[in-house]
Amino acid sequence: MDNNAGPASIAMEFKHLASGPLVRKSLCLLLAVAELYIIVWQVRTEDLSWIPMTLGLIAVFVLVMLWWPYGAFLALIAASAMPRFFVTIHGWRARPAHVVVGIVLAVAVVRLLFKKAPGGLVALDYVLILYVVLNYASSAFMSPDPSKTMRWALLNNLAVLPYFLIRLFVAHERTLHKVFKLFLAVGLAEAAYGIACFMSHQFLGTTFGEEMGQYGWIPGTYGTQYEANLFGSYSGCVAAMFLALYLFDRRRPRWYVAGFAVAFLAMALSLARAALLGFAVPALFLFYLAHKRTRLRFRKLLPVFLVGTVLFLAILPLAGGFLAQRFGTVELANPAADADTGARLATIVVAFEDIAHHPYLGNGTASFQLLENPNPGLGDRPWVGNAPVRILHDAGLAGLITLLWFAVLLLKTVRNGLVKKDSEEYPILVALLAGALLYAVTFLATDGTMLSFTWVHVGLLMSAAMIAQAGSAPSREAPRPAS
Repeated sequence: MDNNAGPASIAMEFKHLASGPLVRKSLCLLLAVAELYIIVWQVRTEDLSWIPMTLGLIAVFVLVMLWWPYGAFLALIAASAMPRFFVTIHGWRARPAHVVVGIVLAVAVVRLLFKKAPGGLVALDYVLILYVVLNYASSAFMSPDPSKTMRWALLNNLAVLPYFLIRLFVAHERTLHKVFKLFLAVGLAEAAYGIACFMSHQFLGTTFGEEMGQYGWIPGTYGTQYEANLFGSYSGCVAAMFLALYLFDRRRPRWYVAGFAVAFLAMALSLARAALLGFAVPALFLFYLAHKRTRLRFRKLLPVFLVGTVLFLAILPLAGGFLAQRFGTVELANPAADADTGARLATIVVAFEDIAHHPYLGNGTASFQLLENPNPGLGDRPWVGNAPVRILHDAGLAGLITLLWFAVLLLKTVRNGLVKKDSEEYPILVALLAGALLYAVTFLATDGTMLSFTWVHVGLLMSAAMIAQAGSAPSREAPRPAS
């Protein structure tokens, strides 16, 4: 710097140095370090657990708004597959599906104010609404603790709401095909994640996605599902759908076989006996239907049998001992000899004692844990695994008959949709029906009717049946038969 320079020239020289690239980089680095220090300090001293949830909700809202309706259904389907997670809000356990369905419902209501929904409700849908109302009535007037059972009735209502959203907005062929692809993709991702959880536990000793002691000393894989038996049911449903698509949709056979392999392996690693045994029901139904339609030959089934054999040999070293233990305690002559089965039978017996007191309207939604929590031998939070008995206990004969009425009407609609065997929706409809058949079996052991993944599936099944029944027009709306 020139010693003879005046104050003005010195100021200009400092200004030039301060605006140089080295100074700017140093200031940016200093600010970054300071910001990192503040973040670390907040993480160590403050409760920031709300940040991931808030960012997730913002992401869901943006997805729903920018990619309607497919973003909405992707969010619903994905959230319904992860009921294991929850946040407690004023004593309420809000699961991802509860929060996402609220966001989607809000956006749907706003859209309906300006534009009519592409689909509409029919008599069958109002029967399901009656079932929801009966849960509220039972929880309000027959419950030992109405404040709690009304809360659970509301959560049950939120679980059923995806059915109605699907019925209103999945009314065209194009929408159905895209949403069904999203449905398969999420199911496949869940199955793959469950497999990763099992492998990580076996080789690295991790416990994410694993319930230690689920089956006595045997760990159970649940992935992101509520528990291992429901993960097995969910994965088995996905496997049944891929098997149906392989048999009835000839466009991507290798993709369908690969999807079947992943989902079937996930079901096997769940060690869920009801899913493993119950899978025979949709499989036999699909083989019979395929043989009746196309004279199914062994050559068509050979890839499936080869994949099944390879999977069986592959899992023997890792899960063979677990499977042997799971099925080794089963006695057909004395089912109660198995500890797990005996506990389930015990809860059913106790549940019928409660049912006898309020047979017509039940005891309120999820009320078994209130009535029998002090009961020795039933655990800290007793529950009824058998879906019909649970519904009879909670909503009485009125609720059970209403839901059976709904199931009968649904099957009649599906049967009418299956008449048109050459429609593009036929493989989708058969796949969804096969998955529903598996749920009908497995929910006799572990009830999933109070979780939203069941109602997402049923909603797609009903919409597919209505669209298939409508004919083959490219941009048709779902029919609205007279009540």
